[in-house]
Parts: sequence; structure tokens; C-alpha cells
Amino acid sequence: MEGVGMTARSVSPPSPDSIHDEPSVLDEIGPPQFSKPLPITQEIAQVVVAGPERLTVQLGERELAAQKAVSCLVSPEVGDRVLCAMTPEGAFILAVLSRAAASPVVLNAGPGDLFVHVPQGRLSLTTRDGVDVATKGEVRLAASELGATVGRAKLYAEEVVALGARAVVEMAQTKLKGSTLESVFERTLSRVKRSFRNVEEVDSLRAGDIDYKAEQSLGLRSQNTVMTAEELIKADAEQIHFG
Repeated sequence: MEGVGMTARSVSPPSPDSIHDEPSVLDEIGPPQFSKPLPITQEIAQVVVAGPERLTVQLGERELAAQKAVSCLVSPEVGDRVLCAMTPEGAFILAVLSRAAASPVVLNAGPGDLFVHVPQGRLSLTTRDGVDVATKGEVRLAASELGATVGRAKLYAEEVVALGARAVVEMAQTKLKGSTLESVFERTLSRVKRSFRNVEEVDSLRAGDIDYKAEQSLGLRSQNTVMTAEELIKADAEQIHFG
């Protein structure tokens, strides 16, 4: 190229040997170094301390502080043989393998809520001696139908509130005991074969109209009988006896 104040000059490309001879930034950094993860092993240990704030296992001659894994729902007890995972964060109890004493098995999910989710199928609880449910909060049941088959049922409550559109109760024998009974209905219908009622003190009935009908006889017996009407008292029969 020619121009004012400029001269043409040819530049030769570098040779391949000179490229390999020059140091590179990658040569100074060197190959990448990957740190090896610490190994995680599993060991069988024995629980020597089992408390709400402290959990210690014995592994050979050593005693190590441990914590229960979230997947291990069984609460470890002293003397249990457990499977531990030895990690850089410490020892984690994965499972309780065996227990010498015949103590009850306690499932402890730790703090927080516990949900049992069965997306398809049924959930069944089977036990021989009984089922106890104890909570300081509420117990709620939500289902399309509730069925219970028991030999004897007991209910102790300070207050019972039942709401429903219809109630059908069939019992061979019914007994109610209480100090006060109040019932408020728009309509009451009773069909019985025999009815007996014993009132020790006062039996009071107040109504707009009273209609008693007996197919055979109607008996009224008392020491004193008083019949009072503001307008009319009528007695109609083939025979009327007084005295």
C-alpha cells in the first residue's frame, strides 16, 4: 500500500514451532483440580444416651454425638442397636435394628406436622388391644359416610351439639338420665304400643286445644278434681252417674 508518509511492509505469519514455544495462560493455571468428597460410611452402633436434647451412640471404644435422621421415625432408646451413617456433618441414625427390652415402639416425626397421603386405595389400622387418640387440639373427621360397629359405646362430653337434616335411631332399649331435658320441635309424632309415665311432683300441660280420644274407657282418679270453664261444660252420654 502506498500513501503519504506510509511505506508498504510485508508481515510473515509465525511458525507452528514458535507458537508452541511461547508460554500460555492455561499453562500457568494448570489442569483443573477436583476435590475428592469425604467418604460416607455406615456403621452399627449402640445407643448409650437417649434424651430429648441429647443422643449418643457407642461405636467400638468411641462415643459419638448423633442425631436421628428424618426418615427414621422410630425413637431410639438406650441399648438399641442402630445403623448409623458417618458423614462430615456427624453421625446420623438411619434405623433401629434391634431392641433388647420389650418396650413400646414410639414413632416420632419431630417438630412440625405429619401427613399420611394415600392418593389411591385405602388406609387401614389393625390392632389387637385398642386404639388411643390423644391431642390438646381438635379431632376432625370428614367423610361421605361414617360407620362404626362396636360392642359398647361411651361418650363423655361437657357439651354435645348435633346438627343434621334427618336422624334415624333404632334401639332395642333406650335409657336417658339427666337433670334437665328441653326439646323444641315444630311437630312431634309418637307411635308406641304401651306408654307409662310416672311424675312424682307436678305434671303441667298448657296448649291451645287439647283432644283426648279413647276407644274403650277413660279414667280420671284423684283425691280432688276441679273442672273450671269460663263458658260451657258439657257432658253427653247415654248414662251419666254422679256419686
